[in-house]
Amino acid sequence: NMTMNYKPHALRESRACEHLGIGRTKFRSLVSNNVLPQPYRSGGCALWKTLELEYAFDAHIGAANDNTRAQAFNSWSDINASVVTKEVKCDD
Repeated sequence: NMTMNYKPHALRESRACEHLGIGRTKFRSLVSNNVLPQPYRSGGCALWKTLELEYAFDAHIGAANDNTRAQAFNSWSDINASVVTKEVKCDD
């Protein structure tokens, strides 16, 4: 049985909480307050992109503890608008 060490592209809620080191209640609060991104829905399953979670967590939560940063982002929308490239839909 081979073990593969890799960072998954997307996480379900329980794994996202573990990945960030926070409880489910705190995680849900951060998502509902738009501090963390909303999940993507796939076949009735809520998935969070790992890199988006990490970026939002570092930008908002990390800024609260980092005196070298002048401002923390107010929400995931602020971060998403400033950095993340929007997905473009193409007609086939």
